Amino acid sequence: MVIKIKDNHYNSYMANLKELDSKKVAVGLLKSAGQDLVNIGVANEFGVKSQNIPKRSFIRSTFNKNKRKVRSEFRKIFRSFKKSRINVKTKLKEIGLTQEKNIKKTIYTLKTPPNAPYTIEKKGFDNPLIETGKMYRSISYQIRKK
Repeated sequence: MVIKIKDNHYNSYMANLKELDSKKVAVGLLKSAGQDLVNIGVANEFGVKSQNIPKRSFIRSTFNKNKRKVRSEFRKIFRSFKKSRINVKTKLKEIGLTQEKNIKKTIYTLKTPPNAPYTIEKKGFDNPLIETGKMYRSISYQIRKK
């Protein structure tokens, strides 16, 4: 009598799951952008009434807009676990890069609330979240340990 063992990639699945569980993707204005830029980002994201800075969410709104797509990407990662060992870090980088691009798109295309006339005159144009482009260029992602 011959006993045949079916390989369902259990060990690969568990190794991938363990690796995925140990990591997270951070996207936005990270500490490496510098405290000044992080402060500017927070002021714009949440608004500052005392300084007449209206709320112009570019991180939370982007995340909320793309929540289903991100979930779908994680589902694809889980499905690929069944097939074989995948490079979890590469998949997380893809998600991070996509979200970075999405946030930058939001910064570039956001038009409301508009800048005050004084601000438009000072900047020479009316893009509420872009003045020098430094904050835009500082949006990044990072794969971190949990």
